[in-house]
Amino acid sequence: PHIPSGTEARLPPTVYEVVLGHYVHADVARLKELLEVWDPGLELFDAGSVVAAIEARLRGGEESEGSMERVLAGSGKEEWKVLTECLAKLYLADGRASEALRCWIRAQNAEQAFRLIKEEKLMDVVAAEDVTGLLMLRVSQQIMVKASLRELEEATEEAVQLLVEEAHRGTVMPATVLRQLERQGSRFKIFMFFYLRSLWRGDAATEQDESNKPRLRSKFSRRTDEGHALVEDHADLAVELFAEYDRDLLLTFLRASSVYSYEAAATICEQLHYIPELVYVLSKTGQTKRALFLIIGELGDVSQAIAFAKENAAVEDLLDYGMDKPAFIRGLLEEGGLAVDPMQLVRRIPEGLEIEGLKGGVHNTMRAYEVQVSISEGVARVLRGEVGMGMETLRAGQRKGVRFEVVREDVGEVELSVRDPPTKVDGGEETLPVPSRKVQIKAVKPGHCVGCSEAFSEDDKEPLIGFACGHVYHLSCLLKANPETADAGTIERLLGQLGNGNSDDGYTGRSVGAKVAHAHVIRNVVKGGCRHCLIPEGA
Repeated sequence: PHIPSGTEARLPPTVYEVVLGHYVHADVARLKELLEVWDPGLELFDAGSVVAAIEARLRGGEESEGSMERVLAGSGKEEWKVLTECLAKLYLADGRASEALRCWIRAQNAEQAFRLIKEEKLMDVVAAEDVTGLLMLRVSQQIMVKASLRELEEATEEAVQLLVEEAHRGTVMPATVLRQLERQGSRFKIFMFFYLRSLWRGDAATEQDESNKPRLRSKFSRRTDEGHALVEDHADLAVELFAEYDRDLLLTFLRASSVYSYEAAATICEQLHYIPELVYVLSKTGQTKRALFLIIGELGDVSQAIAFAKENAAVEDLLDYGMDKPAFIRGLLEEGGLAVDPMQLVRRIPEGLEIEGLKGGVHNTMRAYEVQVSISEGVARVLRGEVGMGMETLRAGQRKGVRFEVVREDVGEVELSVRDPPTKVDGGEETLPVPSRKVQIKAVKPGHCVGCSEAFSEDDKEPLIGFACGHVYHLSCLLKANPETADAGTIERLLGQLGNGNSDDGYTGRSVGAKVAHAHVIRNVVKGGCRHCLIPEGA
C-alpha cells in the first residue's frame, strides 16, 4: 500500500507515527529513508511521539552511546549513529535546536553540527557542555590512536577556529575550553595546544580582503594582541604545551611574555634539555653565571658566550670559567675583539697549557687593536683640527671691531648705524662655521639711543657702545640696563674710570696701559651683550 507524503494528500498523523515507530525497532535504515520522504517540517505526524520512541530505544537497547564506544565494528555502532541522526532531525522539527546539536555532535556529523551552530548561534550550548565533542567531530577512534600531529591538526582545524572566534567575541572564554579538555585527561593535551597556539597567533577564520590591506593589518594586529592577552591568562600551561609540541613557539613565547613562572619554565626547559631556552630564562632571573656556563659547557658557542657576557656584564665569569679550555681561549682571542682585554686574557692563561692555534688568535687580537688605534688617532687629528679652527675663529671674532657709520641729518643731530663685518682669520685660513641663532631683534628708531631713546648729537661727550645687532647705547644707559651695574654708585665709578666725568683716575690716556685698562672696563660692561635683543633659551 502507498502512504502519501503529504504534498497532495495525507493520512491521519497516527498512521505515520505507527509506521515510524515500527521501523525504530525493526529497520533503522528504512526509518531514515522515511524521514527523508516524510519531512517532519510538514507536520504529517507528531514529532514528539517518534522522538519518545527513539529515546526509549537508545536508553534501553544495546545501541546506547556507552555500548557504541565499546563496539569497534558491526551493525550496533552504525544503528546507534542512524538513530541519533534521526533524533536530531526530529528535534529540529520540534523546535529543539540545542538537543539537535547535541545529537549531531554525538553522531560526529561535522557538517550538520557546524551548520547548526552558525545558523542558530549555539556556541553557548557547546561551551556549557561539550567542547570536547565539538573538537572530536572529525576525529575518529582510529585517527585519535594512529594519526600524526599534522593529521590531528587538520581534523580539528574548523572546531579550533570556531572556538578562537568565540574567545575573541567573549562568548566562550579560554578558561571554559581548557577546563573541559583538562577533565578528559592527558590524551586531550594536544587539542589544548592547538587551541592556545591559534589564540597566540591570532588565526582568523574570516577571509582577507586584498583591496583593504591597511585596515586589515590594523585589525589583525589588534586581534593578535588580544590573543596574546588571552593566552597569558594561562601562561604556565602555555609554556608546558609549547615545550612539548612546538619548541620554536616556546622560545617566541618566553621572549614575548613576562607573566609566566620563571621557575616552572626553567624546570621544564631543564627536563627537556632545551639549553637556549633555559639560558634565556636564567638570564631573566639574574642567574647569569649559570646561564653563561651552560652556553660554554653545553653549547660550546664562543660568539654567543661573548655577546651574553657583554650584555650582562659577566666578562669576569667568562674568563674564570674558560681558562682551562684551550679551544675556548683560542675562540676568545679570535672573536673577543675589544670585549675582552687581551693583556688580562693572556696573563690568566695557565702556565704550560697547550693551545692549538694560539699564534693566529693573538695575531687577530693585535690586528683588531691596531685598527682601533688607527681609528682613534684619525679621530683625534680631526678633533684637533676642528678645535684649532674654532679657536682661530673665536680670536678673530674677538679682535674685530664693529663698524660705525655716521651720516649728518640735521644740524646738531646725526644718523648713526652699526654693522657687523665678516670675521676674517689671519693668513686667509678657513673659519669654522658658526650656527645661526634665532634672535628676536626689536625695532629701534635709527640714530637714537636704545636706552633713553634720545637722538645722538655732535655735542655728546659720553662714550657710545654699539653691538653687532645694530643697537647703540649711551654708556650710562647700557649700565642702567644691566642688572649687575644698575645701581647709581657703580655707574658713577665706571663712568669716572672711563673719563666721562671729573674723575682724575679715568683711563683716558694714550699709553698702552691706559688703553688696556679702558678695554678691560668696557669688556666687563658689555659682556652681557645687547640688552634689547632677546635670545630664546636653547637658541
